[in-house]
Amino acid sequence: MKPDIQTKSKGLPFTERKQRGVALVIVVSMVSVLTVLIVAIISLAGNELRSARSYSDSVRTRQLSEYVTSLVIGQIREATRTDKKIGGGLFGGGAIALWASQPGMIRTFEDGGQLLKAFKLYSSSQMTLEEEKDIVLELDSIRDWEQSPERYVDLNAPSIAYNTKGQETNRYFPILDPRAK
Repeated sequence: MKPDIQTKSKGLPFTERKQRGVALVIVVSMVSVLTVLIVAIISLAGNELRSARSYSDSVRTRQLSEYVTSLVIGQIREATRTDKKIGGGLFGGGAIALWASQPGMIRTFEDGGQLLKAFKLYSSSQMTLEEEKDIVLELDSIRDWEQSPERYVDLNAPSIAYNTKGQETNRYFPILDPRAK
């Protein structure tokens, strides 16, 4: 007997095999679509994580730079405040501390000229000095700051203009010209 064309493999009719083939193609298509979606979601999550880290780093950098500025402003305010009086005993009446500024430091004095404190305006492990010997040592250590360009920066260093012959024609100071009278 001749086999029926519709029942060639595994005894299933041809139409059932065709439906199973279509189902297999649909399932494989759905699995591949889901795989692409999962890969896209994971990639998007990775991009979001990198973006969040970048933003976090920029915020931290800004906070650190503002911290330094706030620290110096706090030092200046503390050194120059006028509501703090020295001496005067129990009922006040003392004199306001006098202060003098210099590059990188503000020094405060009693009414008679006695040194009280020095407030540093640059990076240091100890931002306020109260002992006169410590203040004198600090002043001696920065006296020759120009000899240590790797440690100190002259913010008022001039820009020098030259003519075509290589001769200096002018000096431009960014803050204050020391030649000014």
